[in-house]
Amino acid sequence: MLIIASITLLATWNILSEDNTSEKKRKKPNINKTKEVKTEIAFLNGTLNITTQNLNKLYTGDYKYKKAEWKPEISYAEEGGTGYLSIISKDEREERKYDSSDNNEWDIRLNEDIKNDINIRMGAGIGKFELAGSNLKRFDFQMAAGEVDINLKNTSVPDLRVKAIAGKAAIDLTGEWHNDLHASITGGVGELSFILPEAIGTRMEITGILANVYAPGFKKNGHTYTNPEYGNTKETMYIEIFGGIGEISVRLEN
Repeated sequence: MLIIASITLLATWNILSEDNTSEKKRKKPNINKTKEVKTEIAFLNGTLNITTQNLNKLYTGDYKYKKAEWKPEISYAEEGGTGYLSIISKDEREERKYDSSDNNEWDIRLNEDIKNDINIRMGAGIGKFELAGSNLKRFDFQMAAGEVDINLKNTSVPDLRVKAIAGKAAIDLTGEWHNDLHASITGGVGELSFILPEAIGTRMEITGILANVYAPGFKKNGHTYTNPEYGNTKETMYIEIFGGIGEISVRLEN
């Protein structure tokens, strides 16, 4: 399995607060007019924390980074009631090698009430996304290597896409749902774990080369797994999972 080096928080970090980035914005967010936000986050290496909160603004954040060239580029534009938020860190080097001294730490807080289409790309590190109860249109996440916890409880997000090339990914989809879910999950080398609501019908298609599958409470028919409520509920979860080498674990919860 994957071994992740411990992260050392360095006093030599540069620190950037969202309040100091107004010059990076093309237009100031207007919370009263914005109906939906498309959020793009690109993170190189380190610790990425994202939460949704009851804010009087669209977003806020604090960013710690070791090298000046890794300072995140933050921009916002708005058109027709849709906001476009971009928080991106780039590495222009031909050889991209990181060690524990290169870690960054971002803490991003998004408005939980405004509908959000979130797209996250993470190089390596640790991600913790506490998005329970938020208003999500779509959630798309890709990670090269690391560990990530994604809490989507009570979000009713209709479209979910997760790709973890190496490492561990844990996804919580419990709570109340008011629509169908269509999810595509891809794991390379490592572990994928899910917590799903017991009271909602679920159909999973699980394929892979050398993946061990643990799904107590599901009926297996070839590559198809269904829970006892499948076909009996108004909302249904349709989940496609492709696992490479590793383990897939699915647990039902009230």
